[in-house]
Amino acid sequence: MSVGLLVTGKMGGGKRGAGPSVGAAAAARRLCDWFDRKHGDLLVTPTVVYSGDDSSRVEVDLYAGTEPVVFEFADDGAVTVEANTGWGGPGFHKWLCELIDAVGAQLGIAWAREEEADETGYFIHRDWNKLSESILNWATALCDMIAKETAKSRGEIQLRIGMPLGFGSNRSGGVETSLGVRAPKWFAAAARDRSMVTELIGWMTPEADADCWRDRALAAMWLHVRWCPPRTETEVALNSYVLRCLQAAFDANDESRLPWGAWKELAELNETPIPARAVALAEQHASAPEVGYRRGEITIVPNTGWSMSLPGSMSEDVDPEGDRLWFDEVHTIRFSSFGVGEEHGQTPSAAALSKELSPPAGVEHASWSEHKVFGRMGVGECEEEDGETCTNCQAVIAAHGQFAVCTVTGNDRSITEFAERVCRSIRGPTGDSGQ
Repeated sequence: MSVGLLVTGKMGGGKRGAGPSVGAAAAARRLCDWFDRKHGDLLVTPTVVYSGDDSSRVEVDLYAGTEPVVFEFADDGAVTVEANTGWGGPGFHKWLCELIDAVGAQLGIAWAREEEADETGYFIHRDWNKLSESILNWATALCDMIAKETAKSRGEIQLRIGMPLGFGSNRSGGVETSLGVRAPKWFAAAARDRSMVTELIGWMTPEADADCWRDRALAAMWLHVRWCPPRTETEVALNSYVLRCLQAAFDANDESRLPWGAWKELAELNETPIPARAVALAEQHASAPEVGYRRGEITIVPNTGWSMSLPGSMSEDVDPEGDRLWFDEVHTIRFSSFGVGEEHGQTPSAAALSKELSPPAGVEHASWSEHKVFGRMGVGECEEEDGETCTNCQAVIAAHGQFAVCTVTGNDRSITEFAERVCRSIRGPTGDSGQ
């Protein structure tokens, strides 16, 4: 349930005359180059390109509280743009429509001006009042729905709204949003008072103002910032983006309600100076609540159908084999999974697959059967690239129709305890028939 855009177009219709012969992959590269030149300072994370046999997809992360904007290019010249904009606010929606126009002019794309492209109508009619009203109505209705769901469940369900797919914190109580945690009763009050709803929406004005820049920063601080010295260039770039947004908010209005303490903390981690007044206000507001889900454990989706918990401060990468990995100064976690074919027309259950679990590498340390997954973990040693010996913990896990392997390596004394906690947190596909 969101507000968004689904715009289609055709290469060859713009002023620059770049026809379909350019090809999908070349068009995607041109778009990335243009974004880096024109809007690089507004990218939350680097632009990602996926190239297939006859199409290329570009994901552009322009606001931390929304999913990346997706540009899909086909070799026949067809172009599609898809975006969920609701939590970015009417200002973000307006700005994105103008950005799509600019992309069309730059790459020679004629956009179809169809009513279906934008449920608020803004892409066609550019009616700001209607756009603002549409997003406020949508958010108010959502608050009402959440209030009823939390009342019905009596706090027994964990709700997240406006959060990245496959991400959540392990905090208890409250509803998680991209701008912080709200108590269930807050949503009941917001459903009755629309002025409160704007606290959940990032950009409420036609042009960027101090609140817009603050909320851009806050969404990234809550969702993405690790709150430790950056380990990768991507993390340095993310921290720099947040600091630029906070500086822009301060420049627009130095009396804004900014997260002064978190601003100072992040600036010190990134070794970036900030205004003396901001430092003074940070000291005055030293007791303000901390910002950031990644200060504690988070739950992520390492592969489709799977989830696991790990410290939110860990950095993320992909190894040469394509497996995702997470690391800090002492631990590295690797995860991979694969499906199993049907037997007699049915997907094998976790219990059936558990009988086929291979012994884990090393000396078997633990085994478990819980939450509809079966796991076995072994502990051994391995040699790192620098020749040092480290502890290697490997778990093999069976779920409904799939196996997974999770390997945790490290050189600290608590590695075995840490690895078992991570591996036991793994949940997999359950199917419809239980174990």
